[in-house]
Amino acid sequence: MEFKEAWNNLIKGKKIKRRAWIDGIYLMKDEDYEYKGYRKEVVNFRPHLSMISTTTWVIIGEEDKGEYSFTDAMILLKDGKKLKLKNWSDDDYVEISKDGKEIYLYRDCPYAFEPDVECYLANDWEIYG
Repeated sequence: MEFKEAWNNLIKGKKIKRRAWIDGIYLMKDEDYEYKGYRKEVVNFRPHLSMISTTTWVIIGEEDKGEYSFTDAMILLKDGKKLKLKNWSDDDYVEISKDGKEIYLYRDCPYAFEPDVECYLANDWEIYG
């Protein structure tokens, strides 16, 4: 779609992106009604005590099947599941490394996005997610 249609979708609260962009980059209106760019960030996961003491861990894609303690969540991670805290965004989750030695946190981080002329003229805009 063209920029004008994409922009109208953004105003309505949809996430938008260009096909030309790498996966995980999109634009969105935040809770303060500001338009921002977002990109996926991956960092080593170091849980704080509130995360360890909670029982609101859920499996991505199976949120309706129950909530788990931190210790149960660690076993599920070892079994290859992706998990998040119930109150996290749907785009944020933790996953264990292939060698089982690290846990990674995947999260969407806002950044200042300034569209250029190419963005305004592009016709490869689409709704994201």
